[in-house]
Amino acid sequence: MVTHADGRISTREEVLRDFDTGMNRLLEGQIDELRIRSFGAFAIVHGRTRARGEYKGHDYDVTLRFTDVFKRQDEDCRRWLPMPRESRLKMLKPKSPKRRNNLDFAGV
Repeated sequence: MVTHADGRISTREEVLRDFDTGMNRLLEGQIDELRIRSFGAFAIVHGRTRARGEYKGHDYDVTLRFTDVFKRQDEDCRRWLPMPRESRLKMLKPKSPKRRNNLDFAGV
């Protein structure tokens, strides 16, 4: 599940379909600034994702902050189940200087 900057929500299936159809093309991506905190059977992961690509023919360059929560599925901690994910848009830089509304490419 992805929560866009304009409040829209996309399901995992919708996001994957956009990539499968070529509507969303990821040209470059990076995850960094990871911080993991463990609380018994749960772990919280904070991080930053940077992505550059094209969505519906328009260039995008975004930096997202995310928080993921995982639940341990077995006693030896080898299997963790991700809980629903929420991402927040931190910064969006449109490639075209003519664009004034940065939310045109939100959530990609």
